[in-house]
Amino acid sequence: MPLQIEKISMETKKISGILCTVFFLLSLTVFIENANSSTLTLIDFGAAENQNIFGLAGWNTVIKDKYTNYIDPGEGVPKGTAITVGNNGDYDYQGVQGNPRAFAKGEEILVTWYNHSDKQIIFTPRISFAHAGRFEKKDAWRNMSETVVPAKGTAISFFDITDSSVGTYSLVNVNVNYANNKTLICDKIELTDEIDTEPPPVPRGIKAKAESSRTADLTWEISPDSKQAAGYRLYRNGLFLKVVTEKHYSDTGLLPSAEYSYTVTAFDNRKIESAHSEPVRITTRQREASDLRIYPSPDFVYKGAFRFPEGSNGVGWAYGARGMAYYPGGDPEGPDDGYPGSIFASGWKGVGLETYISEISIPAPVISPNKDINDLNTAGTLQKFQDIVRGKFQVDGASGDTCGDIAYLPRQGAQTSDKLYSAWGKHYQFYQKAVSHSWCELNLSDPKPQGGWYIGPKNGRPINFSINSYLFSIPPEWAAANTPGKLLATGRYKDGGLSGRGPSLYAYGPWNEGNPPPPNAELSYTTLLQYSLETDYTSDPSQSMKGWSKADGWSGGEWLTAGKRSAVIFVGVKGIGKDWYGLQDGTLHSKDHIKGRWAEETRAQILFYDTEELAAVAHGKMQPFEPQPYSVMDIEAFMYKKRKWINQHHLVWSVCFDRDRGFLYLVESGAFGKYGDGNILMHVWKVTVP
Repeated sequence: MPLQIEKISMETKKISGILCTVFFLLSLTVFIENANSSTLTLIDFGAAENQNIFGLAGWNTVIKDKYTNYIDPGEGVPKGTAITVGNNGDYDYQGVQGNPRAFAKGEEILVTWYNHSDKQIIFTPRISFAHAGRFEKKDAWRNMSETVVPAKGTAISFFDITDSSVGTYSLVNVNVNYANNKTLICDKIELTDEIDTEPPPVPRGIKAKAESSRTADLTWEISPDSKQAAGYRLYRNGLFLKVVTEKHYSDTGLLPSAEYSYTVTAFDNRKIESAHSEPVRITTRQREASDLRIYPSPDFVYKGAFRFPEGSNGVGWAYGARGMAYYPGGDPEGPDDGYPGSIFASGWKGVGLETYISEISIPAPVISPNKDINDLNTAGTLQKFQDIVRGKFQVDGASGDTCGDIAYLPRQGAQTSDKLYSAWGKHYQFYQKAVSHSWCELNLSDPKPQGGWYIGPKNGRPINFSINSYLFSIPPEWAAANTPGKLLATGRYKDGGLSGRGPSLYAYGPWNEGNPPPPNAELSYTTLLQYSLETDYTSDPSQSMKGWSKADGWSGGEWLTAGKRSAVIFVGVKGIGKDWYGLQDGTLHSKDHIKGRWAEETRAQILFYDTEELAAVAHGKMQPFEPQPYSVMDIEAFMYKKRKWINQHHLVWSVCFDRDRGFLYLVESGAFGKYGDGNILMHVWKVTVP
């Protein structure tokens, strides 16, 4: 039924007795006033209950949480409802219910918000047509659009009725899903069958200034009298760069003495994008002699890729190579092709804790212009897969896929042989802290495993979510000055921020506490990087990696050096735009379907961190959440396979580094064929000294 006719029907039902003519005229007036409108008010919240306005016949019962109350923020601004007791966004809901009504495909729910604060708010509200309470029955909720509400301003969230959400419902309930108190006010909930497809205006007045050899500051404007923009997409040299919500951005990691061109587009809450702005061009300054950081370019040179060998001993590479370690003494009889040494890497058997390791050779990488895997060389197997833990310890309180990494170090302390160190965990480890670290010999047939050990106290922090997904060596000179005796760095990023709102990193050295330390030893550590944990009720958004998304997947890390220059890198995928936990189509978590963490777009990237800032954390001069990436390298163009939908780590697994020659090895999973068939590739970069 068209929404105009619904309004007429609502009015004409009131016609009775001698007032028939009067009410008919009133109904006719409503029809005339709304003949050009296709939006129906379900509820317009007032400053008090008796000031609510309803617009659909039979829908006149308000639903809201006991902690959600009416708010009057002042003259000239919208009134409505907001949480007034506490700040739990899961408790803050409001809506309306009434007689059953068929919601049809092509209709849309609109929710208008007012931000009664001095700061911009970005949030993703939820909607339910089945549950009249708090966000507890998760299967009954769906995400609305990500919404940007300017300070002291309004914005609209929307939810489109599609094939998966059509039905007959008797309520519309909106959960705010944003921690606040008397700040984010729900003004009204509307229903429309006319979807706005008009893009926001083109940004204007774009300006750029080169602040250094590596940084450019950008600003722009948008007409205040036109359609509101939810955010902006920046383009550098014609390629997408970043999404921002403010009208300014500082672009870092640029080349010295280089020319760059920028344009900006605006988009609304529907992600409808405007045309590009006029371009602006700059030239960066010369490189400062004091800058000892490694940058994506010109310090990185792509050398090509090679294929992995077949599996062995019943263990394959499907979902494998999540952990890798470069071994400089490996493959001594190999060809003199400039790529000496070998790589230890983990495999996948499909059950239990995946602690199977194989050693492979390193063939010369090949750059295939058409990304044809038949052009690539294939590594050989030097040592077949073996279980290097062999029941020495178990990871308790855990479920799901294995995560972990390995690292090589020459003998330390009282050790008499070189070791292969390992960190192990599982996808979910919410509860009891488990042992997670160990070492073994390089002979995989007789590994003599030792461990497992805790990092820190058994019943304290760091939690397993923060310590068992990547492991790499720390340069001895840096460790001597900042983490004496601790030459290993371990950490993790767990999607959703359960490990922190960005990657974490801790230094440790087990040989300092025994040769080997006793089983279940609680190893000492030094914190180098730790953002606020989403597992904490008091999670602090200000203690986040800049641009953090719950759909990020930083699955590997390494400590790079090139002459006097250095960087700590984390590799993985970056979630861009709206993120959610549930199905690919935006449906929230459902127990009846495969679920995961998703984003509108994901890109394979490398993050660069300043080792001097990590040193400052080690010495207590910076907080663990203060270091931020100083540069980002987008490696999407090097990947062999691009998937439209990608769940966190399903693109880039792990990295290892040949420090003597500057070769960085990076694994792309599911690079060709069907994902899960073991079709992984090794990409190679040369990290150079300018």
